[in-house]
Amino acid sequence: MDRQSSLFLLHGRVFLLAFVLCLCPPTLSAADSGDWEQWLDRAAAEAGDPDFDMAFGLAALEFGHPEQAVFAFERVLMIRPWDHRARLELGRAQLANGNFAAARESFQTVLDAQPPETVARN
Repeated sequence: MDRQSSLFLLHGRVFLLAFVLCLCPPTLSAADSGDWEQWLDRAAAEAGDPDFDMAFGLAALEFGHPEQAVFAFERVLMIRPWDHRARLELGRAQLANGNFAAARESFQTVLDAQPPETVARN
């Protein structure tokens, strides 16, 4: 396989991963997430805890604040750089924020790590 074909397949895999991830329903429903002001109040005290930051990032996406989701998922990855789920959600937040190049890089990083099949499919 020549270089151009390899690049085409690689870009196709990244696009497919991004597409499938966007189709996945959020794991946090609006009914379970409280209101956005409550999340902001909690963030003042709990930001930096990777479990809270993961939940906060998901809530930020749910409430339409992808820029805050990006920061939350980046905080998770500073503490847990191996967390494929956080990196996938970071890519989803970057997509929602219109930063396609960064999203592609996040998705590619997960694919390069050869995660378990269930993670790669998401």
